[in-house]
Amino acid sequence: MENLEYKANLLEAVIVLSQAEKIPAQNEFVLSELVNGTIEYIGGDAGKIDFQSFRDEIRRLGNVVDPFEVDPFELVLSNYLNSEIRAHPEATISPKVRDSLVQLCRFRPFSKSHNTEFYVILSSMRGCNYPLSIESSFLLPYQSVKKVQNEIIPTLPETDKKDIEGIGKAMRKYIERDLEYIRKAYL
Repeated sequence: MENLEYKANLLEAVIVLSQAEKIPAQNEFVLSELVNGTIEYIGGDAGKIDFQSFRDEIRRLGNVVDPFEVDPFELVLSNYLNSEIRAHPEATISPKVRDSLVQLCRFRPFSKSHNTEFYVILSSMRGCNYPLSIESSFLLPYQSVKKVQNEIIPTLPETDKKDIEGIGKAMRKYIERDLEYIRKAYL
């Protein structure tokens, strides 16, 4: 239970510390922002895989390849994160933060909507304070921001705090890019 609570706190803190004004409402966007922010933070080749380019590629291949023969987005993204972490063993990231992020993003073929721990935790974080999925983005609730500032961050070791802040900051440009894509494509 402690490990799950740590991962939930880590995810909430990273999202709050991204200081993004809004966050995309679709889980896949946020998952790719977390993965790309983590990869950028460790000095890896970030931004190679994101949800919109993955989905566009599947659509482009739709006439040539059966979509069910393509690996799920979450599996592709999890493999990308793992390969970048392996390629950068010199990265100074807390093993607890690194391992928790890998576990959060690991593909688990349970169901379509919850095939990563990330989706389970993000869904529970949203609760009734977050919008329905028909909205394209959402604001972080004030209670989440205060919880991160007053309860989560003060209890973390300095190394974890530094990593979470760095990953959150690195996520910001991927969040902004996704929100711009959403505005152009859907609004």
